[in-house]
Amino acid sequence: MLPNMKFVFLAFILCLSAIQNFVSGQTFSFECLCDHVSNDTCDICPKVAGLQSRSFHGLLIRRNGTPYKWIDEPYTVKKFSNGTIEFLELLPNPDKVTIARFQTAFSTMQGFADSTNCSCNLGGAMGGAIEVDTPMVGDGTIGNPIKIGQFGADTTSFLNWKGDKWMPGKVQFSDIDLMLPYFISDSAALANGLSVGDAYLLDCDNSYTLPAGMLKIVKICGWNCSLLLMVYDSDIIASSQGIPEGREYILSNENIYGVLYGYIKSIATDRLDNDTLICNTSLLYFVSDSAALANGLNFGDKYLLEIGNMYGAPKGCERALLNSGIGTATSSECCQTDATLPYFRNNAHAISVGLISGNQYYLSDDNTVGMPYGTKTTVY
Repeated sequence: MLPNMKFVFLAFILCLSAIQNFVSGQTFSFECLCDHVSNDTCDICPKVAGLQSRSFHGLLIRRNGTPYKWIDEPYTVKKFSNGTIEFLELLPNPDKVTIARFQTAFSTMQGFADSTNCSCNLGGAMGGAIEVDTPMVGDGTIGNPIKIGQFGADTTSFLNWKGDKWMPGKVQFSDIDLMLPYFISDSAALANGLSVGDAYLLDCDNSYTLPAGMLKIVKICGWNCSLLLMVYDSDIIASSQGIPEGREYILSNENIYGVLYGYIKSIATDRLDNDTLICNTSLLYFVSDSAALANGLNFGDKYLLEIGNMYGAPKGCERALLNSGIGTATSSECCQTDATLPYFRNNAHAISVGLISGNQYYLSDDNTVGMPYGTKTTVY
């Protein structure tokens, strides 16, 4: 064979070998050495006269079988999600190298990582292989610790769990209105145009006996045993303002039932299956609002109608002493959170089932006295 042909053939063989090594990806291998090596066996010792030896304590990385990089222990092994591992010495002026799994003979990242854990007498690979997710930055060296990266966060951000990692999220700030109005109760706030969920400040002498100036949120119109009865046009309107079934309110001068304003009425229902409250009243009897006022009652006080009253109502019907400018009356005497008065057609019907003089009840929808369903009355 001619000399030139020999040279071309040799070059072809070398190129083929390099291609095979590249395609196979089996380039790097790892060996743990904890010995003193010298002379010809010290392939990566400093090539300085008299320094042809070295004490090896750590991981020797070979490329195609030839010593490539020496990683002194202690060192970290960082396993990344992109299929690479980074080796970093925890020493001054550290060496660092990153190798991909496809450049080794290993079929799994775990096998790759396990093969690189070397422990001599200085601690070896620190903590073995560790997963490093996208939000982490730093390499663990002094001055560059591993930490969560900024990734666009600012001083108003917080850590938000995205389902698989922590990333920056924004705090939802709301403007705070410092010029809030003052009211004595939720009912007063609603009457002055606020809606459920609106904020206001408690006024002096508020209905909750709390210090003035406290922030409160409107919940409902405020029906409970300690609050005043409110004036409404109908059951529908009272219910829309938060009065529950079986609870009382006062009929307004524009009520839909065609009776004089001031009558105490419940949001009528015969379907409540909770406790039934039968209680006695100590209210006074009068024939009219004028008579009640003349006998010492004040606007907002309640009383019972006497026989021969000027309103043509049966004896015992309960009224609040109101005029068109009064919007509240005192709270109910008979009141429990889960209780309501019973319903009867008339006085005789109530007595027939055991009620006695002074017991209160509501008129049923088939009452015989011509008053609105749910009107409050008293056995006499």
